[in-house]
Amino acid sequence: MCAIAVPWYVIDTTGDAAQAAYTAFAATLPLLFAGMVMGSLADRLGVRRFCILADTLAALCTVAIPVLHTTVGLPFPVMFVLLFMAGFCGLTSAYACRLLLAGAAGRSGWSAESANGAFFSAQRLTLLAGPVLAAVLLPFTTAAGLIAVDAATFGCSALLLVLAGNVGPVRSAPARSAQVAKNWRSGLDWLVRRPGLRLLALSSCLVNAVVRIVTLVLLPVYVADVAGEPRLLGPLVTAFGVGLLGGGLVTGRLAGRFGGAPVLVGAQTLILAGMGAVLAAPSPVAVGAALVVAGLGGGLIAPVAMSALDRAAPEELRVRVAGAWQWATALLGPFAVLAAGPAGELGDGAGRVVMIAGALTVTWALTFAARRTAFSDTGVVPSPVR
Repeated sequence: MCAIAVPWYVIDTTGDAAQAAYTAFAATLPLLFAGMVMGSLADRLGVRRFCILADTLAALCTVAIPVLHTTVGLPFPVMFVLLFMAGFCGLTSAYACRLLLAGAAGRSGWSAESANGAFFSAQRLTLLAGPVLAAVLLPFTTAAGLIAVDAATFGCSALLLVLAGNVGPVRSAPARSAQVAKNWRSGLDWLVRRPGLRLLALSSCLVNAVVRIVTLVLLPVYVADVAGEPRLLGPLVTAFGVGLLGGGLVTGRLAGRFGGAPVLVGAQTLILAGMGAVLAAPSPVAVGAALVVAGLGGGLIAPVAMSALDRAAPEELRVRVAGAWQWATALLGPFAVLAAGPAGELGDGAGRVVMIAGALTVTWALTFAARRTAFSDTGVVPSPVR
């Protein structure tokens, strides 16, 4: 819901696309640190306990935004810090929860693709429910009120994890060092020695940056320029969520039938076609259709890539390798979003299409190059179902 409320709050109060980019930067900046810290602290605290702590802190930081807004006021630097902290805690919790599910699914006999597809699909339901709920509530409340509702969802997540009891947390071997950087580097060193996974991480990093530019900066600016009212943003983000959900739901079946490598290449093709069409589309309906196509590709690529990583990583390093992967694939996102703010004010639509289509073409080429080695790095190549 914050994906709707925060950008619109900033644009509505300042009318400045650059300010919206700065808040998106604050929300995405934790991507640089969340994976690094998650791998080390989840080792020390246990994954489930770490998830509960992170969700609780995310709820407190998020609810502070509307509380300050309605009482003493909310200076922009304070909002920047609160968005950073809420994003940091929320991301680390999401990364760790995926490991909880992966461990439980492995003991239940699920394939890695099916488990990761189910996780990402459940996560992406929020991209459907959140914008729709925001569009319904916005006429009756303010952006600050929507942010308060979003804070409550973090609290509910922490409560559910408490009530769930022991769900079989994944835990690496006991950390020999309390140093976060040293523990993170052990996972990163393992990752960079695998050429296929290294290429796949680079392609994922580029496509994540492009998706964040389009959804966090260019779409809010487009809505402000075309319609001048917030409710159009909700359906467009929902369209992207529909694609993400659909891709995640069919990941296990497609990977089992065709193998992971062809699915990855096909997913990047959908992202390239969809995002290029988003930037060139002449109407909101066309933009929504293009977002569905791009979302299908994004919904496929994440579960398959994470499944390749889960198969390859040794049990004693799995948490740290997952943290290193999340850091590597998110590295460009915050800076790309920050740079997109001034670009969004330039109004050079053709230039943006060329730059983003060029970046996505590079990601497609990297994925194509990694299609075999990424899965040979795992020692297990998913075989098509006969």
